[in-house]
Amino acid sequence: LSAFQEFERKLILAAEALERIGGPVPADRLAQAKRSMASGNTQEAIKIFELVRTRGRQEGAEACFSLGELADANLDFASAYGHFREAAELNPDNATYLSQAGVMAHRMGRIGEATKYCDAALELRRHSLPRLHPEVAASLSNRAALYQEDSDFAKAEELYGSALAIQKQALGPYHLEVAVTINNLGDLFRVQGQHVKAEMFAREALAIRERALGADNSAVALSLNNLGGACFLQAKYSE
Repeated sequence: LSAFQEFERKLILAAEALERIGGPVPADRLAQAKRSMASGNTQEAIKIFELVRTRGRQEGAEACFSLGELADANLDFASAYGHFREAAELNPDNATYLSQAGVMAHRMGRIGEATKYCDAALELRRHSLPRLHPEVAASLSNRAALYQEDSDFAKAEELYGSALAIQKQALGPYHLEVAVTINNLGDLFRVQGQHVKAEMFAREALAIRERALGADNSAVALSLNNLGGACFLQAKYSE
């Protein structure tokens, strides 16, 4: 997804959450919040979620999670992390809340906290979902990224490989999530100086993205950039 598409996705999810937990909020106020979000203005929705977050653990957790999604959409990562962390603490049995708290902690460089949340999310998903579920693959990838951050490249490769195997079986070999994991493997080899393998994975990710998205797409451009970098580091200047 492009940054704009991701922003739109988060707004849609927030609007759906308003429908579920907006209960005692007057209908006209809910309608106004949704209309405002449709034009990119999240302030009224934020006020409603702040009100709902005090109503109980379940609804409070969902409100906090939605606040985190809106803060993330608005690039306020510190606030997003605070909201995701609160959602996870209110409902520690929700793997999505734990996962988002972990991802955001990683983005902010809080590796210890990221590891705690990502491990908890992975454990929950492994016990509550089928072995080949895409969300299990997502948690494996999140944990692999943390191993890479810690320079445990062998463990990172193992978990990325496990995630990729699940995604190919669950989603098909040409799904865009498969391309993301292949791209991550390419980056893993790049940071280790294994440029031949980095090039191989960059080419594979590029082929999937071009097939799914066409040539004129930001994700395709990213894969082209990764491929160009891998070729440059092997002195393949003409490529």
